[in-house]
Amino acid sequence: MVFLPLRFVLYPQLRAAYHWRLARKALDRDNLPAAQVHLKYCAQGWPASGEVQFLMARTCRRGGDFAEARTYLQEADRLRWDKGLVDLEYYLMEAQAGMVGPVEKKLERYLATRPGEEEIILEGLAIGYLQVNLLEEAYNSNSYWLERHPENWQPWFWQGRILESGARYDQAAEAYKHALERKPEHLESHFHLAHVLLWRGRYPEALPHFQAYLQSNPQHPAALLGLARCQRVVASPETALATLEQLLSQGKDEAGGFLLRGQLEMDLDHPEEALSWLRRAERLAPQDMDTNQALATVLRRLKKEPEARIYERKRLQIQQDIKRIEAILQEIPQSPRDVALRYEAGTILMKLRQDQEASRWLLSVLLLDPNHQLARKALTDCFRRSGDPKLVASYRRILESGRDHSVK
Repeated sequence: MVFLPLRFVLYPQLRAAYHWRLARKALDRDNLPAAQVHLKYCAQGWPASGEVQFLMARTCRRGGDFAEARTYLQEADRLRWDKGLVDLEYYLMEAQAGMVGPVEKKLERYLATRPGEEEIILEGLAIGYLQVNLLEEAYNSNSYWLERHPENWQPWFWQGRILESGARYDQAAEAYKHALERKPEHLESHFHLAHVLLWRGRYPEALPHFQAYLQSNPQHPAALLGLARCQRVVASPETALATLEQLLSQGKDEAGGFLLRGQLEMDLDHPEEALSWLRRAERLAPQDMDTNQALATVLRRLKKEPEARIYERKRLQIQQDIKRIEAILQEIPQSPRDVALRYEAGTILMKLRQDQEASRWLLSVLLLDPNHQLARKALTDCFRRSGDPKLVASYRRILESGRDHSVK
């Protein structure tokens, strides 16, 4: 019999233990992608561990990757991991996809019988309600979470996400600040706080939060764009341009980046260069209000008044649509199950080419009224236009009427 050197026997186990510690640290930081990387090493070193397979499934599900989550969950089940926890993950997957109704009672029973899973269940409910813009249900569920665990950062973060989705930006900012008081290194809280402050025009306050996020994600497009927008106001066009170049050098078409570049060229009194960049922004986002306003402004500066008037009229129409969306957001809390309002919001957002937000409103219509054929058609068109097969796969059960909603 040939005996292998001890280090070859022990190394996979030692490596798995090392990555297990790193996975746990990543989960503590809410860094789900990093946790997945480390858990894959654990699965290689401990292939018979149901716990590893289960934790990987939970991490994938929390990150929205349901296909991967199902694969690992099936393996955890095969390895005879706790059947109750495996079933819980299937229910949370369904809830997180926005189909909370069919599993609400089951999750309530888990809340009563598995107190150790309380926060993971409440997180899944918050995500699920947000997926379909059931904001009242999301707020009520999350308020219960806050009452139970006000010392934890997670419910404050999700409170911010809910308030942000309802366009209550100042309240959302306060919630994100509470989250950061409890977990100063939480990157997503920095990112979302920066954006709500930016939307409220509070540029000096937003800037350090974009900087904090970029320390760990230096090439993140939305954060670079947000920082450059702040710098345009707080610092100088040249400073903003230097940051924006980091984004544009990535070689990706970014409508927001092209718009800001055009605005910066205007600030530097280069209208011809500004027009070139704004045309590029328009091709990618023809229904963006700021792009149409900037085009009207630069065309007037270039003495092209007839064309400027075309963009000004278009801007006014987009502005009316946005005001109607804002009005709907004010009306929804008084009529949370009004499918007509929700359908109107979805179709306006599709018109504005905000397909991700549109899909949430249209999904909520079908959850409240599965026979709403206009919403079904609009949602199908929205998904087709998005060209994202994962998105379609995630919500095919809502689009397919009369089918079993189980995700197993």
